Amino acid sequence: LFRIFFNTMAVNARLSSLLKL
Repeated sequence: LFRIFFNTMAVNARLSSLLKL
């Protein structure tokens, strides 16, 4: 469960970065 949560956070950060770019 922790791995999935961490993965989701990482993906969310990447999406946010892409949106900002």
